Amino acid sequence: MDLPDYQQFFREYANACERSLGESVDGDAIRNFFAEVFISASISGQVAVGANDKTFEQTLRRGYDFYKAIGTTSMKIDRVETEVL
Repeated sequence: MDLPDYQQFFREYANACERSLGESVDGDAIRNFFAEVFISASISGQVAVGANDKTFEQTLRRGYDFYKAIGTTSMKIDRVETEVL
């Protein structure tokens, strides 16, 4: 079974994130890395279903505003490990 190139996927995601830490958020590029509907989970145990729509893009913009406010300047992928289930 051929596996997708996860390294490339996350490298491109990190690049889109880094661009979004600049002057403007590349919402379209980041949204392209998400499914039409997705599940999110927080460290506090909250689980939610999200839609990849304009509301999500607004949420991304608020998130990147926060990242910039706390001094985040880059996003790097250290490694990607996969395991077939």
